[in-house]
Amino acid sequence: MSKVAGLTICGLLSIVAVPVLVYFAILAGKGSHLLEIPNENKTGAAVGCWIAAMMYAATGCASYYYLKKERDAAAWSQQYRTPEAGTQLQNFGSPSERRDLDIEIDDVNVMGNPPGRQATPPPPTDFLS
Repeated sequence: MSKVAGLTICGLLSIVAVPVLVYFAILAGKGSHLLEIPNENKTGAAVGCWIAAMMYAATGCASYYYLKKERDAAAWSQQYRTPEAGTQLQNFGSPSERRDLDIEIDDVNVMGNPPGRQATPPPPTDFLS
């Protein structure tokens, strides 16, 4: 069974168990005759049902979080997957051809202008007026 299937089953079980346990906790807390347990044990049963309902709710939230994390990871890997074996990447030429495209640092001044052309600074602005 895959991780996603297990997380889905835990989430669905939690969705069903929480309301049922809350219902049993309310019945036991009120001392209802619908639950066939001795009256002196009903308060303890109510506390146990509330604790179990909280634990199932925490399990449901955790399974939802991890299921969302798994789906996001699957979507990310689908979007940014690496090329499969046998895929040929584009050739950008030999290293000597690529060297011709390199630009030396000295060829461009600080403002990004080619040599011989000086950058003109922007006009001053007065922010106070």
